[in-house]
Amino acid sequence: MSTPKSIRESIITQAANMLACYRKNCAQSTTSGQLILPETLKLLPVYVGSLIKSEVLTGSMLKVFLLDFFFFF
Repeated sequence: MSTPKSIRESIITQAANMLACYRKNCAQSTTSGQLILPETLKLLPVYVGSLIKSEVLTGSMLKVFLLDFFFFF
């Protein structure tokens, strides 16, 4: 069973791999310290950051669920 921490790490790794593949295969003309992204990928880091900070992956949603469960039963 995957833990929220392992899922967060997997998301970060996959996003980094996507950007590395884009750089290797599509953006070879840029300098080594610069990565120019197309419009479709510019928000990827923002989405990844939001996703890994979401309640579902931080575990706080699970705590709330357990508290509600034990309170009502």
